Amino acid sequence: MMEKKREFLWFDWIVWGILVALVMLAYTSAGRYLTVIARGGQLMFVPLVVLFFNHVDWKQALQEREKGLLLCMAAGVLVVINMFLAKAGPGVIFDIADLLLILYLSDKVKIDDVSLAIISAGFLLILCFWIKHDGSDYNANTISMIVFEATIVSAVCGCSLLSKWNKGWLVYPYLLATIPTIVWPIAKKFRGRTTLVAVLIMLFFFLVVPKLIWRVRALYYAATGGVLLVSLAVPAAFTYIYVGYVSQGLTFPPELRKFGGREPVWLQFFEAWTKEPWTGIGNDYVAKIPDLLFTNVHNGLLHILTVYGVLVFLITLILFGMVIAKIRTDEMSTAKKLGFSLIIAMVAMMTMESYVITAFSNLVFFFVLLVIFRENGQMRKNIAQNEQEQGKNT
Repeated sequence: MMEKKREFLWFDWIVWGILVALVMLAYTSAGRYLTVIARGGQLMFVPLVVLFFNHVDWKQALQEREKGLLLCMAAGVLVVINMFLAKAGPGVIFDIADLLLILYLSDKVKIDDVSLAIISAGFLLILCFWIKHDGSDYNANTISMIVFEATIVSAVCGCSLLSKWNKGWLVYPYLLATIPTIVWPIAKKFRGRTTLVAVLIMLFFFLVVPKLIWRVRALYYAATGGVLLVSLAVPAAFTYIYVGYVSQGLTFPPELRKFGGREPVWLQFFEAWTKEPWTGIGNDYVAKIPDLLFTNVHNGLLHILTVYGVLVFLITLILFGMVIAKIRTDEMSTAKKLGFSLIIAMVAMMTMESYVITAFSNLVFFFVLLVIFRENGQMRKNIAQNEQEQGKNT
């Protein structure tokens, strides 16, 4: 059994301050966004490593052969080997390294009240910025997702923080005030369909699906696994249909163009991957796909599979499954239910974008997981306190 490692909270506060500052720089200026996001993986890597050493006794974890750490190390070794075999640049390492660290650390970093306040305040400021500013300089999908992320992070972190004083219910009027007046109008104005769908999915699971449903583990696993399956099945199915039309010399009908022309992009990456399925194609997309349409896979799971290869893809799925399995569903707070709803919505967004895989959507994913596991820990404390009180009474 691993002993608790001594943690330095001020290390965490510095990390959150740096990460939130980076996001604020990128999410309030299109020019800065292009500069920061191009190095997003590298900029996030060092703070995540600091969190790792602050919260993990890695020597003891290795001695006890902790599965999560061993899987992360195996994936890391594979990524480096594949980088050389696929003749990729060193930048290919960082996005997957960040995601692996996020999955591994999600239940190990104990986020405190000050950290929640730093994160929530930072994203709330971003949201306030976009009340009066125009996002036309951004890509249409990007500005829509920025406003959505600013809302959900400030909501879930704020809800968890306020629940300490039994004020978590304030998240309902907060979402009621921000989504119809800021998020939805901006996403609709810029035709951010991915964001519009994500909002509907999040609201459905948060407002309509009762807490009782989440407590049934089979339904919980089915919901999460089902969305993951759909997010990979959609590009596979529509690429297959697209190939059928093209092979017969037919034009792909407009009524089937549901994904903004992503079908040929998915096909390009898939065809390139079939030539290097074990190593992946790496990050030099143009060298592997000379007639490349977009330098973005536009699908999270397909991104991992095509860029990093089969083995890294499978390890990442296993780690994700391990994280999902650790989350308790027998007790459900408002913040936790919102977190679950956001996980489902974010995985759904992976269908259309390289979401959760790259900066800074992976950081948003991290924050949501941290809140969920914070709620896990808080529930354990409440249960222990109730048992102690019952013991005293008897």
